[in-house]
Amino acid sequence: MAKILPENKIKEAIKNETFILNAKEKNAEGIKYDFSLGSRVLKAKYKLPIDINELPEEEKKKIGVEPGEVVFVLTKERLKLPINMKAELIHKRKISHDGISTLGGLCIDPLYEGHLLIGLYNFSSDVFPLIPGKKLIAASFYELEKEEIGEFKKPLPVIDDFPDDLIRMMKKYSPISVQSLLEKMNELKIELVNLKEKFQNREEWFEKFEKNLDKQFNLIKEERKSRIEADKKFETDLTAIIWKVGWLSGTIAVLGSLAIGIAINLLFIQ
Repeated sequence: MAKILPENKIKEAIKNETFILNAKEKNAEGIKYDFSLGSRVLKAKYKLPIDINELPEEEKKKIGVEPGEVVFVLTKERLKLPINMKAELIHKRKISHDGISTLGGLCIDPLYEGHLLIGLYNFSSDVFPLIPGKKLIAASFYELEKEEIGEFKKPLPVIDDFPDDLIRMMKKYSPISVQSLLEKMNELKIELVNLKEKFQNREEWFEKFEKNLDKQFNLIKEERKSRIEADKKFETDLTAIIWKVGWLSGTIAVLGSLAIGIAINLLFIQ
């Protein structure tokens, strides 16, 4: 089973520059070593890798990881692991408390060579300053037993600077700040509230329309009923008038016949 290297072994490696280079003995403590931030960074604002130490003093003081942004950095130290050694990275609690999440693999294979490439994601609402030499991430080193050593292939490429494909990606990368995300969420919330109000108003409109429609329908029913009753009354009255007119016409005809008969009789009598 792989054996973890204690502090004295790590400090010895630092002093002799065996598997860890450009390191400080004071960064070795217990069973781990604290890697520090180098000066080379890859930030979307600059499109290409820059060296913090080459920036103007004012800009050097302001450079950092903005809220909601990812910045890639290289460690100051380099590794040159032998075939019988691996390393495991450990996130530092202090950086997490500052609102920074470190991105990248946590296991470093035997024969790895180069700086550590770390992504820093800021999930806080404050800028995280990038200060070369600041402790970044810790690592524990394990020495493998003979039976654990295999025919390991050397990890490629050697990390001396940022890979070309990462640089291409960062040229297109547009950070989304936490503040702008919150603003978008608030805008969405307002839109949902307005939509809800519109929906409620629509439901109220439909409800009023339905009530008015029912009211108009009832009025039409009443009007139809009244007209039917009026038509029946008119028909009844008309029938009665026709009957009266017919009776009166008959009576007049009879009286006229009598009058004519009387007139004729008087004429002949004379």
